[in-house]
Amino acid sequence: MTPQDIQARILEGVTALREERLDTAQQIFEDVLTVEPNSAACYCNLGMIELVRQRPHFAIKHFQQAIQFDDRLYHAHLNMGTAYFVVGELEKAEQAYTKAAQIDPRSTDVHLNLGILLGQMGQLEKARQAFERVMKLDGRAFQALFMLGSIYMEQGEFYPALANVLAALRENPEHVNPRFCSRKSIAGWGVTGRPKMSSSIRLKPIQT
Repeated sequence: MTPQDIQARILEGVTALREERLDTAQQIFEDVLTVEPNSAACYCNLGMIELVRQRPHFAIKHFQQAIQFDDRLYHAHLNMGTAYFVVGELEKAEQAYTKAAQIDPRSTDVHLNLGILLGQMGQLEKARQAFERVMKLDGRAFQALFMLGSIYMEQGEFYPALANVLAALRENPEHVNPRFCSRKSIAGWGVTGRPKMSSSIRLKPIQT
């Protein structure tokens, strides 16, 4: 199998994963690993399959393997952070998100999830800073606006809280309920969005 063949098969697996044909995607990535055992992208995408299957402990093992072969693979760190978050290992989740942010500091996903995590850990000022970074990157990020509103409410700053929640409502009225902006809301935060698939193989050839 040539490097071009390997790249084509991985892209086929990514397509299957996006379409949630998980068994097909898993088989493709495992087949590629028989001829390219050092493929970080394959291990990363196998981890994302396990996240979709809600088996985070298996996912973590795959992400660790991906990082072993490519420590700069952003999606492996990002999604390993999510897996650690799900199993309640918050300090390890913070380390993984922080590494992902170092690799891609302009990613709104990692700063948003890091802010949510820090809120869960009671580190409200750091969470606030993370959400503010999201807003600098995307001034219309309604999730960050809403989370900032929750932070301000928790800190007793009611006018900024109201302003941020109203701004979030303007951006996405179907997905924000202002009644959630209360002292109880932070405890209910969860990581947003679906796992991010490693599509870096689209931008550079797979190394054999």
